[in-house]
Amino acid sequence: MKEKVRFSLEGRHFRDTHWETSESFGEGIYSERGSEASLRYRETAEGVTTTTVLRWEGSTLEVVRSGAVSSTLVYELGKRRVSPYTTPFGTFDIVTDTSFLQINRTPEGILLELSYKIAYNEEETPQDATLKVKIERIPT
Repeated sequence: MKEKVRFSLEGRHFRDTHWETSESFGEGIYSERGSEASLRYRETAEGVTTTTVLRWEGSTLEVVRSGAVSSTLVYELGKRRVSPYTTPFGTFDIVTDTSFLQINRTPEGILLELSYKIAYNEEETPQDATLKVKIERIPT
């Protein structure tokens, strides 16, 4: 099953003494195959398009980005994961350690929430972070 949807993403990172929040909104394609589901969307910034795919199954969320940046970040409940992150300025590792991952399905859509620690290279002190993704069906 594939369908066009609206989505909102809210990412929060704790930096030094306060939370920083980033948000994005748009439309994308939601699909399901067996027990796996995904959201695919495109973003354009400064004339460069990046395609992002969020794919989840069970207690694992995978975020694959290609375009201006290239990465496959894996958030797996209770596990520490290291993933390469490639930008026009170089490649570095992102370390994630997921402590909470919940997916709620309703007739109107899906709410995906996670809490994790993130570090940009293994030597850096991990920072607290959260991600909330709301996916809503577009009425026909």
